[in-house]
Amino acid sequence: MSFKNLNISTKLPAIMLILAVLNAGIIGYVSLTSAQKSAEDLNKEKLSAIQDSVLSSLDTFFQTLSNDLIIQSQNELTKAAITELSAAFKAIPAADKTAYLQTKYIDENPNAAGKKQDLDKAPDGSDYSNIHAKYNDSFRTMVETNGYYDMFIFDADGNVVYTVFKERDYATNMVDGKWKDTDLGLMFRAMKTTPVKNKLFYYDFRSYAPSNNVPATFIGVPVLDKDGKFMGGLAYQIPTERINKSTVINKKIGAEVAKS
Repeated sequence: MSFKNLNISTKLPAIMLILAVLNAGIIGYVSLTSAQKSAEDLNKEKLSAIQDSVLSSLDTFFQTLSNDLIIQSQNELTKAAITELSAAFKAIPAADKTAYLQTKYIDENPNAAGKKQDLDKAPDGSDYSNIHAKYNDSFRTMVETNGYYDMFIFDADGNVVYTVFKERDYATNMVDGKWKDTDLGLMFRAMKTTPVKNKLFYYDFRSYAPSNNVPATFIGVPVLDKDGKFMGGLAYQIPTERINKSTVINKKIGAEVAKS
């Protein structure tokens, strides 16, 4: 017997049942869709919050780094180190001062690669080595505590009179030396050209030969005496691993947010 031939008393409950089933299905579908949409929105909000946190952390790191660099540039210890190291560098009794210091502090350094910073004083009896020993522990501790890649002190002529980790840029000149065309050389010359107190100079992510061609990031500031005269410069090489990690995380989260 077809549905059309059923009497009304039979049709009506059947129709009501069909409508109830359809209604339940529609409500279920709407509820499921709404729940899925709410979950997607919540997930997107979480991802966005994590992305904001990563960017905030990176921004805080750079702000802390910048503040520390400025404070160190105004520190009388730093200014005294520039004055004394510069004078001792120029007084080294060798025609090739770069070769001399790299021999004493890199090639003849008894510490293994990655530990060259532990040599406070080369056994050459020079004034330079005595002054290096005077400041090395303080600068080494500061760099290692803050997790910087390296620290550079330049005199007014562009000589790198001090670094903590002693790579092949140590004791070179950033005006006419081997690495003058690197970002570190560009940074020094920019600082000397524009010797403004607390002015930060930033050079971002390029292959840097003295660091085994690993991409390097530098931030520097001029160091001025009490009369505002340019004494030299101070720079940090930033640990790119931390920046790379934050950048990768940020890109991945951004892609997930875009997909969601």
